[in-house]
Amino acid sequence: VDEIHEKHFHSSPLSKIRKKHLKVVLLDLYVKWREDPTLLTGIHRGRSHYLAGSRYNELHISYRVIAVIDRLVELELIGLEKGYPGDNWSGKGGRSSRIWPREKLRRHFLKAKLDPLDVSSREDTVDDGGIFVKGRESIILHDADKNKVEYKDTARTNSMREVLDAYNFMLLWTHVDCRHLDDPPILKSDGTSVHISQHRKFVRRIFNDCSWRRGGRFYGGWWQRIN
Repeated sequence: VDEIHEKHFHSSPLSKIRKKHLKVVLLDLYVKWREDPTLLTGIHRGRSHYLAGSRYNELHISYRVIAVIDRLVELELIGLEKGYPGDNWSGKGGRSSRIWPREKLRRHFLKAKLDPLDVSSREDTVDDGGIFVKGRESIILHDADKNKVEYKDTARTNSMREVLDAYNFMLLWTHVDCRHLDDPPILKSDGTSVHISQHRKFVRRIFNDCSWRRGGRFYGGWWQRIN
């Protein structure tokens, strides 16, 4: 991160952009590349996905991350396939943009000594007193078009979140695997594959149509996608 920032960002018009935006992009690409070199990373290019103070912006990054991504594309460090909106810009039938590391960035990755298990995809941690500090929102509210909706917490949402905090805390310290497999992907009958990854364990509850009465199933663990 330091090497790429110093060489390509320090003296550029993007020099004022915080280095953590670059770090988020590079670490995410690195973990996915180590998991499976063919994987693409989905990104949102709309400002609404990077609102300051939003409960869903757990990494606390701003829309400036798009400028970082565009700069990395310009430097031929990453590839970009731009997405397209769905019907009425609702996202239905649409596709988000995709990025992936190109050869120049893969050479950096090959030199890295970092184990993917040392990288956390969220800010969940444990403080000095052994208290679980949550960084990612686990109670999600969607509107009719599947867009995330901000809401005010109640006794009920706080109670649901406490249950998920305890469950995700357990998963954070548990290595979930399929011991009989030699390779991490699990091929499904429809031709798709599920990747076994310790970065795919975060569980959340998703409610629909702006209602706490619709949906709410536990969702997110990779094991929920296999037979």
